[in-house]
Amino acid sequence: MKKGKTLFGFVPEWMGEFYALFQWENKLSSEETIRQVPFDFLKKAYPGVHDLDLRLAVDKVGGNQHDLFSQCG
Repeated sequence: MKKGKTLFGFVPEWMGEFYALFQWENKLSSEETIRQVPFDFLKKAYPGVHDLDLRLAVDKVGGNQHDLFSQCG
C-alpha cells in the first residue's frame, strides 16, 4: 500500500460505477479501460462530471478526454 490521501465520500463508488459502465459499453478489458481513462485523469475530471447521468459522463469522458482534461486543470 502507498501512503497518501484517501478518496472520500461518494468518489470511490462513483468511479467504480463509471469504470464498470465504460468497460461494458466499450467491450474492453480492465487493462484497456484504465489505459484509455487513467485513474488520475478520472480523479481530476470527477468534479465536472459526477453530477451528470452516468451514461452521459461515460460518453463525455470517452469522446472528449482532451477537452475535458483542459477544463479540469
